[in-house]
Amino acid sequence: MKKLFDDYLFTESLPLEARLINMIYCAGIISALAVVIARIFMGSSPFLIITIFAIIFAVAAMLYFSNKFDAYKASTWIIVIVLCDILFPLAFFALGGVRSSIAAYFVLSIVIIFFLVNNKAFLPMLIVHIAIACFCYWLGAQYPEFVASLTEKQSYPDQIQTFIIVGICIGMIIRFQRFLFMAEKRKLDSTLLKLESETDARILQDNLLKSINRMASILISSDAEDWKSALDQSVEILYPVIDVDRLYVWKNEFINGELHYRAIYIWTKDDKLKPDMPLLYPLRERDGWQRDIAAGKVVNGPVSAFSESDRAMLEPHKMKSVLMLPIFLAGRFWGFVSFDDCRDERYFSIEAQDILRSGGHMMANTIERSYFLKQLAEAKDDAVQNARAKSEFLANMSHEIRTPLNAVIGMTTIGRAAAEVKKKNYSFDKIEEASTHLLGIINDILDMSKIDAGKLDLVMEELNLRKLLTKVVTVINFRIKEKQQHFSLDVDPALPHIIKSDDQRLSQVLLNLLGNAIKFTPEDGEIKLTVKQIRADSERCLIDFEVSDTGIGISEEQQQKLFLPFVQAESTTSRKFGGTGLGLAISKQITEMMGGGIGVTSVPGKGSAFHFTIDVAIGNEQSFLEKNSQKTDALTVVHDYSAYRILIAEDVDINREIITGLLEDTGLGIDFAENGRVAVEKFCADPDGYHLIFMDVQMPLMDGYAATEKIRAFAHEKAVRIPIIAMTANVFKEDIDRCKAVGMNDHLGKPIELARVFEVLEQYLVE
Repeated sequence: MKKLFDDYLFTESLPLEARLINMIYCAGIISALAVVIARIFMGSSPFLIITIFAIIFAVAAMLYFSNKFDAYKASTWIIVIVLCDILFPLAFFALGGVRSSIAAYFVLSIVIIFFLVNNKAFLPMLIVHIAIACFCYWLGAQYPEFVASLTEKQSYPDQIQTFIIVGICIGMIIRFQRFLFMAEKRKLDSTLLKLESETDARILQDNLLKSINRMASILISSDAEDWKSALDQSVEILYPVIDVDRLYVWKNEFINGELHYRAIYIWTKDDKLKPDMPLLYPLRERDGWQRDIAAGKVVNGPVSAFSESDRAMLEPHKMKSVLMLPIFLAGRFWGFVSFDDCRDERYFSIEAQDILRSGGHMMANTIERSYFLKQLAEAKDDAVQNARAKSEFLANMSHEIRTPLNAVIGMTTIGRAAAEVKKKNYSFDKIEEASTHLLGIINDILDMSKIDAGKLDLVMEELNLRKLLTKVVTVINFRIKEKQQHFSLDVDPALPHIIKSDDQRLSQVLLNLLGNAIKFTPEDGEIKLTVKQIRADSERCLIDFEVSDTGIGISEEQQQKLFLPFVQAESTTSRKFGGTGLGLAISKQITEMMGGGIGVTSVPGKGSAFHFTIDVAIGNEQSFLEKNSQKTDALTVVHDYSAYRILIAEDVDINREIITGLLEDTGLGIDFAENGRVAVEKFCADPDGYHLIFMDVQMPLMDGYAATEKIRAFAHEKAVRIPIIAMTANVFKEDIDRCKAVGMNDHLGKPIELARVFEVLEQYLVE
């Protein structure tokens, strides 16, 4: 029976009309069963009982087929016409007429008509049924023989069955109507509640949009430097709408290659809620909410619903609910904004999430705009300072270059006019000093340009550290004597004799520091070079060099910019003492490339101490001695090269004169070529006639690179073996590498050093 009711009465899958019809069918089946039971007790004939059972099956069949074929309107007419207007009137005569309780069935018929019929047919059907009932009573009174007899004894069970059956039917109809009413009421309440919730959500959404618009106005018009104040004003507008207790803005940053998130802005509703927590966390992408945030997902809901590890992290900070919104700027995971509710457990709506995400993006953009403008201002200041420093540098360079040039031009004029050999030699000496100084300035500028381009390279070779120190001291010794200064050298005996380093660059740093000490120390002052070992093992050694003096000293403010390029301690320094302002910047780069660093301690008026460290490999003393035992000083021994003939490709007349003058005492046979094409023609015409070629690089018609390639490609065995030495002013490492790549054996930089020329001749001719 329960299944019957569930399938045909209380299901939402059937229309209301069908369920009303089914209700009458079910009531008919139940009442018919009650009639059967009553008639059995009353001793009715078997034919009557069988007839009633047939009626029950007929009603059940009508119930089934009306639902199967959706014949609900036809069922309504069948019930009203067959049941109310035919069966009940026939029952009036069959069950005893006026003496029976059939009147209750006529009442039930009227109830059924009211229950089922709700269209224009209602009133005609009601009138017809009342007329039929009245006709039955009239006919029974006029013709009693048409009415079955009913004894008084039979009337009592009939009355009982009637009030039970009719009562149950009418009760079921009323109960079903009440069920329908309550179901519709629940739907209405649910709809009203949903409507109210949607209204509240829409009001919240509208308020949020208004707050976000006001936030946007504040943030867009805010001063970039005062972004925190702008965020405070914005959050004060926002928090009454979303009713949160804390707001964070977390920004990603990499520390030692690991992604962290830092709280760069915090707002709290109450000072008591200020977080007692670190402001920097590593982003553990494998853990709960952090994994979701890193994947761009929203974290939303009560903290109690989070995983155990997440709760252990969040609950100590009094969080009941949290909303975390990931922020992506320009497609990059920038960080996230979090909203904390420390009072209630709740979820934030989808609409609120979308609007608050827009607010979070505005906050992040405001912060980024502030950072960008700050960096832009700093870059502008740096550019202005660099421009000013370079302008001052160019002014200093003009002075520094013109000074030795003036000496060269002036002493040339004096030497030309002098009659005495002594005075001429004096002029030549001064010209040489000025030229050497000018070359040093040019080398500093070139080194600085290499540093700016990231092309400063070291040539690591074995060298004798003590000999290097001796050479450096020899170079600066005459200047110390000129200023009557006192110099001392203190070398740690534990230092290794042979190390692997760049001889030229290490000497450059030492000469720069010693040169500065001499320059800024007055007469009778003291200068000391101390070299000591800090630590060492069997393979490497950390060496500390210190140059101390009793000079003018340097203030702390001046020390901050001392190692910057194009900068001197004071702008007046170059005017008073000279210098390019590049030496210390170059020294800093060199020492850092050697695995160390450089620094200074100084007291104005008392002196300075510059110190630097280098990390070097320890060389093999025995192999170094064997390798260098055959080398001789090329300046003191002039060999006889009369058995050799060389070809020099050089397009500049004065350079050809210089080379001729330098080599005229050697006995060398020298042929010149004005460009690369002539050099190729001369060599190809007489390959066996030349033992070595000096090749300039930049020449008209054909440069040195192309000339070398053509010589190497010439079909003669000498073309592959003859030494070709680059002799050029292109002295960068990439220039040297390119010379060797096209087939040159070695490289000589201009200006030409005589000692280096003799080394090349010894290596490629004599040896």
